[in-house]
Amino acid sequence: MKTSLDYADYIIFGLVLLISAAIGVVFSLVGGGQKNTDEFLMAGRKMGTLPVTLSLLVSFQSAIMILGFANEMYNYGVMFYYINLAIVIAVIITAVVFVPLFRRIKVTSSFEYLEMRYKARSVRIVGGFLGAITAIFYMGVASYAPSVAINAVTGFPVWASILIVTGVSTFYTTLGGLKAVLWTDVFQFVIMMAGILGIFIKGLMLTGGFGPIFEAMDRGDRLNFAEIDPNPTTRHTIWCVVFGGSLLWISAYGTSQASVQRFNTTPTIGMARRAVLLNIPLYLILVTLVCANGMIVYAYYSNLRCDPLQMKYVENGNQLLPWFVMEVFEDYPGFAGLFMATLFSGALSSNSSTLSAFTAVIWEDYFKPSLGKVSNFKAMLINKIIVLVLGACGTGIALLCQLLGGPITQVGLSLSGAITGPLSSLYLMGIFMPWVNWIGAISGAVSGFLFMFWISFAAKFEKICSYNPPLPNIPTDRCSLVGVNNTMVLNGTYTYNTSTGAYSTVIPLSVNDTSPSSSCSGCCKYSGPQYEGIHNLYAVSYLWYPVIGCLVSIIIANIVSFITGIMKPKDVNPDCVFPPIARCLFSQSQLEKKQLQRAQEDQLEPSDPSSPSIKLMSYTDE
Repeated sequence: MKTSLDYADYIIFGLVLLISAAIGVVFSLVGGGQKNTDEFLMAGRKMGTLPVTLSLLVSFQSAIMILGFANEMYNYGVMFYYINLAIVIAVIITAVVFVPLFRRIKVTSSFEYLEMRYKARSVRIVGGFLGAITAIFYMGVASYAPSVAINAVTGFPVWASILIVTGVSTFYTTLGGLKAVLWTDVFQFVIMMAGILGIFIKGLMLTGGFGPIFEAMDRGDRLNFAEIDPNPTTRHTIWCVVFGGSLLWISAYGTSQASVQRFNTTPTIGMARRAVLLNIPLYLILVTLVCANGMIVYAYYSNLRCDPLQMKYVENGNQLLPWFVMEVFEDYPGFAGLFMATLFSGALSSNSSTLSAFTAVIWEDYFKPSLGKVSNFKAMLINKIIVLVLGACGTGIALLCQLLGGPITQVGLSLSGAITGPLSSLYLMGIFMPWVNWIGAISGAVSGFLFMFWISFAAKFEKICSYNPPLPNIPTDRCSLVGVNNTMVLNGTYTYNTSTGAYSTVIPLSVNDTSPSSSCSGCCKYSGPQYEGIHNLYAVSYLWYPVIGCLVSIIIANIVSFITGIMKPKDVNPDCVFPPIARCLFSQSQLEKKQLQRAQEDQLEPSDPSSPSIKLMSYTDE
């Protein structure tokens, strides 16, 4: 088995990094460079559908997805595949509700909406704080994920990988702004698809096609599509994956700064809406391929009757896919480098999106109001410094991620899920509950955040895990040594060539176990199915975190609002409310006056008569 990268791997990997960095240099020079903050933060609001579509897609699909989803299929079965249904729901809601909303009010920072709706800057500050925590933590996990996986099978240092990811993404974001981020995302999407498709095609050839793959998954009880247990402490059921996943992705696609920033880079609302909706087929293709790769890895080792996890060739399931690549692509020069570039492309896209998005937030929400009118040169200098500082923060979080245990998917989603529920509630209440006032909004969001923070970290500290219905392990009776010269020794008597499928007689070998010992930082002390007392709360599936946090926030916000005095319709900006609700709250003349005022202020947004989404901007059209 290949245990290190060769020259071809480093050349391909280096070229991908070099091209990504070069895109930043190009867009720092083309057209006179980034002349003002609108070009730097919003790409001049003239981007086409293709780069916006692909940027939206890869911004949220990092190495966490590539490694984590494969691990899910291998160890826990196909139940997580229902996340596709959640993404479809979230994208449709985003296109119907959030794209028209944020296009209507024309903001640079998504948190500007909170101040406009609740008539209080404090809500904007609280929302920005919660959003920044989510983004920085996610950026750290997205940088750490490929680093630790690559280190486990190649020995490439974790710290070096982290510095490469954060350094390159910070470099091209600082130079080229959002336009460089968008076009780099397009390039990185191509690299990601090349790596994922390569594994998929080779895997089908090795395993014999879809039939043997599904047979192997069925033998291992991993075709568990019908997990309908209503118990919230069960890690994955159709209920938590669909409902919890939907709210998580509504937050990502509908209200996150990265998405709102991209909504407003297109010339028309029709283009913005199409860019969002095109994510449905692209996401389904991408996730299906990634999940299929996880099933391929399972079928491959199941047929060989040798589980790398049990044999401790890898420390955890997040390293299974890299191990598989290093084993079966040993005779393909450069593919390991392409796979490494695939993982790093996912991390680069997520990092650069976060850097650009929250540079806009910090500038619009904090520096711009405080500094007043400043020269373009000074404004650009401040924005570039903000990018550098955020990049340093992301690097620090990534290095700290080594202290976290557990599956990468769960770590990443539990951290963000604990925060996105309360944060999403601020937008959902603003749009659908016009009576909620600023005191209630802040009280609800802060309470929900503290509640979820307590649950998530108490579960980590007490080592309490959600219940995983037991699945059989892959047998190891024909496995004593994996990956020597592309062969697997079976009971010390025969070898199985992983490329050709040929068996041959060998002399028994004596093997010293030099595999890395499994880290126990993420071990479970309590893992169900029965829990006692407060442990039932701590054991709730991480996918329920957004739902619980959102509900707690909404309930407290409504109670506090009614105690302190609800907002009157005359105090609410009609542009900040869902149009059907606005038509019930405001008179026809008020709505027409507001539309006329908006048209005069914005000098009418370029229209796209072919898009039905234009009607969503009107309060009077049915």
